[in-house]
Amino acid sequence: MWLQEDLFKRRVAVPSKKPRSRLGKRKRAGTPAAAKAEIGSAELALAAQLEIALDDLPAMVADDRGASGDEQSSEDEDGGGQGGSLLKFSTIEVYVAAVAELWSVQLSMGLHSHALLRGPALNQELDKRRSQSDQQARQDYADRGAGGLNSGYTDAEFLQMNKLLLAQAAQRPQSLRTRVDALFGHYLVLRGQARRMAELCDLSIITYPRTEGPTPCHAVVLQTTNGKTNRNGKKNYMGAMRHKDPYLCTMGALAQYLFWRWHISGELQPSFKRRKDWYNTKLLVGDDKDTEIAYNTQYTETWKAFAAAGINSVQKTHVMRGAGARAAELHGVSEQQINRAGLWSRSSMTSAYLTGLPLKFLRKMAGFPASEGSYHIARAGHQPPADLLLQVWPWIEEWDRRFAARAEKRRWKEGGLDDEDLAGAGFLQLMKQLREVLLQDLAVLQPRRSRSLVRSRMTIY
Repeated sequence: MWLQEDLFKRRVAVPSKKPRSRLGKRKRAGTPAAAKAEIGSAELALAAQLEIALDDLPAMVADDRGASGDEQSSEDEDGGGQGGSLLKFSTIEVYVAAVAELWSVQLSMGLHSHALLRGPALNQELDKRRSQSDQQARQDYADRGAGGLNSGYTDAEFLQMNKLLLAQAAQRPQSLRTRVDALFGHYLVLRGQARRMAELCDLSIITYPRTEGPTPCHAVVLQTTNGKTNRNGKKNYMGAMRHKDPYLCTMGALAQYLFWRWHISGELQPSFKRRKDWYNTKLLVGDDKDTEIAYNTQYTETWKAFAAAGINSVQKTHVMRGAGARAAELHGVSEQQINRAGLWSRSSMTSAYLTGLPLKFLRKMAGFPASEGSYHIARAGHQPPADLLLQVWPWIEEWDRRFAARAEKRRWKEGGLDDEDLAGAGFLQLMKQLREVLLQDLAVLQPRRSRSLVRSRMTIY
């Protein structure tokens, strides 16, 4: 009854495009004049993030407030019919899910004994609205390309975006964070929420046998224990091999981002004395190292990167997950491998026994054939000098010795650690490999940048 009498009849109000003369000089709640007085610090902060001029801010606030009741009735009187569009089926599902959660809590507390929530009547109403969704979208002239095969970005656009992010990192260091965010979303097929919640202790490295190819083959691995499809805290894993192209390398981007954090930004190096000293440190940092990046910040930075690269996408923070899966399919990866990569596979064998790292998927996404034996990265064949390596994150060796002492059950005063920490040992192994990746990648990227500057100067002259 609630669905029929209320929710199914609700409409998203569309702000009036032109003022109604019959309202005269009376101020309306949905107009820029009235909204000007309602501008607060949150609106000012958002305007600054999106680079909106202050003169345009009242109109933005008015649009955000929507049309008032007076506007709605005047639109109907002018022959516009019911203003706005009906709620979409997906929105109604959210309301139903909230009611289902409340129903479950009440049932567990013994407040009612109704064992069935989704009965025939509810399912019938939901099916009816679902079947009307296409007709509604046509009436609303909804963008038919949104969510389709062409939504998101192409391989060329994604490459261009990463090049631009790297080029502007000197002026906008947050571009390094945005690049890590985008590459983790694309190659690890992660949701935006999973990337925001990721912590350094979730990172590790896996080394593959030499049969992969003539150069050592490693993959950065991220462990997730929560998220939209993981309500039970199960450990899931996904990773990315070192990419053939340094502009698209997840490991290289991570190394550059961590180098900026601990060598340039002033962030203190992590302490592994106790697990609580570093377990809350985020991958994508917000206001401080223990605060995750805000959704609005993640959205805004992605939006700017897309705009710079000419990417037109309705989705921003979630689009990498779908684009990564589609890119894998276009490169010949099987559906089974993609299912495992995106954790869409729920078989008992996959959940209980397999690592969750689909090897053929990782190879193809790194720019190599799916078959074993073809992994070769030319820049990895040049080992940086040992004294140069020791200048990158020089604290690694000290902590490495302490982890070795802890393996002998020695505590902090004895040269070890206070806590057993397998995650810390795994993270240190990753850091050792990342500093090699950092120097090898920058040795290749720096000449490219120099040649680009020379060409631009020759063009000017």
